[in-house]
Amino acid sequence: MTTMMHKKSRKQSQKTKTMQLLFASIIVIHLIFFNIILLKDNVTSTGATLHSSLSPPLLSPPLSSSFPNKKKSVLVIAISPNSHLRYAATWSILQCFASEFDKIIIASPKPYKLSPEFQIFIQKVHDRMPEIGSSLEVHYFKNLRYDFGLWCDALTNDLDNGVTSILQKKSNESSYIGGRSEYDQFMLINDSMMAVKKSNEFLDALEKRNADLISLSYWGNNVDRNDGFWVESPLRVFSLRGIQMYADEICPWYTIDTYVDCPWVKGNNIQFRPKKKCIVDKTEVRVAKLYPPDKVFGLYPGSFDGKDGKKVSWVSEYKFYEELRDKMSFPVTKVSNKEVFKMVRELRPEDTNECSSLYYQMIEVDKELGI
Repeated sequence: MTTMMHKKSRKQSQKTKTMQLLFASIIVIHLIFFNIILLKDNVTSTGATLHSSLSPPLLSPPLSSSFPNKKKSVLVIAISPNSHLRYAATWSILQCFASEFDKIIIASPKPYKLSPEFQIFIQKVHDRMPEIGSSLEVHYFKNLRYDFGLWCDALTNDLDNGVTSILQKKSNESSYIGGRSEYDQFMLINDSMMAVKKSNEFLDALEKRNADLISLSYWGNNVDRNDGFWVESPLRVFSLRGIQMYADEICPWYTIDTYVDCPWVKGNNIQFRPKKKCIVDKTEVRVAKLYPPDKVFGLYPGSFDGKDGKKVSWVSEYKFYEELRDKMSFPVTKVSNKEVFKMVRELRPEDTNECSSLYYQMIEVDKELGI
């Protein structure tokens, strides 16, 4: 009897130990899973912190250029090339980003039509990149609305030589939504962006994510899309529906009156800064809110938290650009910040040479930078 009780006691003890071990294992698994979630959130929502653990890719895209893309696409480059830097940036876009597009449009203010330097540049593109040149059109517009005006004019106006506009409104209606276009995908970029690698990741991401808008960079939280979330404008791609919404909501804004359109804007230089800030707020920051959260994405963090708690842009901080480039294969640098671009040119010449190997005046770029 005593032996049977001992056996029963041992069985109960073994059963208890088994249950305890199972329970402990479950706790460990939950802790591991919880830490993975925390780590993921830290990379995706606060990955913009300088010197943090950035890991490519942030959103699955950036992707390689192997994703099959059978849709027709158009690239619109807004340029106002008042320096060799701007010409070099435009060249890099054509050399490294443009090969997958069915049509390439350079949209420029009308005065450049009479610029010998500009015409030489276009001829050099045809001579040195004939495949790109065969898809290239140059159109000139009276532009009073910065980059977004050139993009909108190129998309919604009938082009030179009687070419019908890229976007056409729905019959007998004022809206582009429901209208027609020969194209399915649209990339808008300006001449502040210098490509530093050959890439088709923007069209790839648009296709893979079934998105309406993909931007190079985002600000705010790219996961829960809080009120501070927005995407930068110098490089964006749109679906047909996405660009139609953009054309309906942004392109009709012809007259810019800062005090009427953006009464919250203040600035020291009353002639320029408030107007520029108003344009950024109305045509860049608010654009992400035009689309459902699951239809708009930024591929890379656009800022990090500075020492004073304020956001610092990748454009103004060389070390952050360096991290994005090394850890996430960031595809561009920006020429509009000469101080930072000069550092890129001097410390990472391979970046700036990658997509300007065919450009004929890089020595003039270096002279402008004082190198």
